[in-house]
Amino acid sequence: MIINIPDTLSKRLQNELGLNKTIEERVIEILNKNIAPEENYDQKYISEGLDKIKNLLIKIPCITFISNSKTDEPFWWLKFSINISSKISWNVVQELGHILNYLSLEEKLPTSFYPVSPPPYMNGGPEEFLNWIIESSIPAVDTNIIYDYLEGRLPEGYDKEENWNIDL
Repeated sequence: MIINIPDTLSKRLQNELGLNKTIEERVIEILNKNIAPEENYDQKYISEGLDKIKNLLIKIPCITFISNSKTDEPFWWLKFSINISSKISWNVVQELGHILNYLSLEEKLPTSFYPVSPPPYMNGGPEEFLNWIIESSIPAVDTNIIYDYLEGRLPEGYDKEENWNIDL
């Protein structure tokens, strides 16, 4: 494969020669860091990870699972509802938002967590029509790694309402 690199990009790569790498080695390094590993394109592997995330989420007392993407979609997603009448609902939203959207400056996951809804004037209020999405923000994100982050960072005993910090 031959790639024609624009002059401005080529100059920037040449400025990096202090890294003791050829331009070709640097381009390969950049591509390796930004293209998912081969197993992330294995539909069975992605499906297993989506199932693990789904099974984790439905253990949270206020969450009801709705649907997920097909495993051949490069940007996978899961859709679910959160019972907004639950006393832990906003703690769950805050915790998922923290883990999935902005864990830290050094550990920002390639995922997004956000609400979705049809127009309220057409259907009704949030109790019935507000849903939530977790989706990958780059192609072929490893669902198993996202599961590990969730499982490792949700409150201990997340499957029981009393283990969520509800006294804030």
